[in-house]
Amino acid sequence: GPARSVDAIVRNIGLGDAGPSTLRIDFLNTGPQDVVVGALAAGAAAEVSVNIPRGCYDPGACSFELSADAGTAVIEADETNNTAQSLCLSPAG
Repeated sequence: GPARSVDAIVRNIGLGDAGPSTLRIDFLNTGPQDVVVGALAAGAAAEVSVNIPRGCYDPGACSFELSADAGTAVIEADETNNTAQSLCLSPAG
């Protein structure tokens, strides 16, 4: 089947500008992939897309966790709102 991707939006919900940071997508069966997210003005957002490694589907669904500002480069008022978990079912074929 065709390659699938994880599409994410990283938002700066703070009142001040945020410098560059790293979005880490940790695929359960294949390990992490890091994506550099450029500086974001207050209220701005950036779209990120990463191909899901085919090995992530072994044995079936691909589980992953996204961590914004994975290197804690950005000083934040709330560091607890930077992660999300999800899964993707194996593509047919």
